[in-house]
Amino acid sequence: MSQDGQPKNDEIVGSCDINTIERLKREHATGFFLIISQEDCGDCDSMKRVLDETVKDKKPVIEAPMEDKQCVSLADQLKVGLTPTVIYYQGDQERRLVPDGKATLDQMRAQIRELVESGAGNIQKTP
Repeated sequence: MSQDGQPKNDEIVGSCDINTIERLKREHATGFFLIISQEDCGDCDSMKRVLDETVKDKKPVIEAPMEDKQCVSLADQLKVGLTPTVIYYQGDQERRLVPDGKATLDQMRAQIRELVESGAGNIQKTP
């Protein structure tokens, strides 16, 4: 447990699979972030810092490292092809944030802040 009594992210996740994501959607109705990342990825490190700074303790941030075989399978199931990919879930809605070289860190930070503050109201449901 963290100091504020909330479970730590590694206590929340359990395992890196689609069933866990579905469980988290039910348990965290106010939303959570999933970041699919890998070691030795400068953009991944930058995005993790942006999430840490912007989200803080307002919503869970779950990391799915591509070095974990289960997380690779999860990324395949979610059709994630690039790292870092940040997916914000709230209920059955999701929004994907993929830094593609065109968005600056400040733009990514603004998108994340908007999701933290307004939630799913600005999310398009994915098929």
